[in-house]
Amino acid sequence: MRKDPEDLALLNILRQCEAKEKIPLIDYITDSGNGRLSLNDNSKKTLVSAKSDEKKFNDAVNQLVIKEIQSFGGNSLVNLMRLGKGVSYDEIVRDVASKVGAKVTSIANCEAMENAITAKIIEKAWDKMSPQERKTMTESMNIPAKGPATLAAVLAAAELGGFATFRLAAIVANALAKQIIGKGLTFGANAALMEGVGVLVGPVGWAVMALWLAADLAGPAYRVTVPCVIQIAYLRQTIAIKNIKTCPQGHPQKDLNAKFCSTCGAPIAAPLLQNT
Repeated sequence: MRKDPEDLALLNILRQCEAKEKIPLIDYITDSGNGRLSLNDNSKKTLVSAKSDEKKFNDAVNQLVIKEIQSFGGNSLVNLMRLGKGVSYDEIVRDVASKVGAKVTSIANCEAMENAITAKIIEKAWDKMSPQERKTMTESMNIPAKGPATLAAVLAAAELGGFATFRLAAIVANALAKQIIGKGLTFGANAALMEGVGVLVGPVGWAVMALWLAADLAGPAYRVTVPCVIQIAYLRQTIAIKNIKTCPQGHPQKDLNAKFCSTCGAPIAAPLLQNT
């Protein structure tokens, strides 16, 4: 794998995630174990083996996952001089952002670009949501805005960081996994934070698949880079959410001095628990 700063940051993210959280990356890279023309057979076997036995998902596999994403990124970028060679994760995210129509600045880092991609997908899905689905999304994110300002508030939340950014990244990654892999994500310790996600799979799934299919027409490598970037965006926010204060049931709290959870009413011991 390349060792640019953003690539090393990505390696650190994978090191902090559980194996089951990284398995979708293997499915996207290997086409759920079926293999791809540009994927080395030995690499496929190593990745599929790590998927079937999580104990084998060691640091060498983390680096192989990144290396293969970089290789597919080299195939997706239109530059014959680099065809088949790995490119930095920063270049890959920027390319995916361009393909899905997300606006990013020339100095945006990978997290900012990932968040912009999430926001663009949510924007595309908004028109397909029923009023109840929109209400479910905004209430779960503690967004009070109503009317025309609601979408703007949701999109802003997608890029500001914190619980709302995590939730939107999870909604998008979960919908994409259901569409491509055939099953949603395993949220584990964050399950309580993801109540209500199921009702949003339909409209968000339509949006992610429309963007994914459009990117796919530009080249088969996008079948890997687009879903991998979306999954990595979710993994990055999963790590960030660990620093958010929660009640014993996992619900995030705005008032750190509250005696009862504002969502479920559960008593809150002092100091507040952290979601781990």
